[in-house]
Amino acid sequence: MTEGPVNESWDREFLEAIIAGNHDTLKNWSYESIEKSGGNGGQEIHNWLVLLGILKNFKAQTVYYEPIPEWVTGMAIVQFSKN
Repeated sequence: MTEGPVNESWDREFLEAIIAGNHDTLKNWSYESIEKSGGNGGQEIHNWLVLLGILKNFKAQTVYYEPIPEWVTGMAIVQFSKN
């Protein structure tokens, strides 16, 4: 696991890919690139990818995102609704 500052631009790129439904793009992200770019939050990204596999027929909307330097990660809430 990488430690360091929150990579807000990468977090937002990830959220934008979810909202746009770019699951194929996300599916091609390697474990190593997620760990390197996602830092401490990288492990959680793997959970999100599993969730996206289950919810691929749902529309997504970012409700909240905030980088939290004290936790060395970004926090997001995404709402999923049936298409």
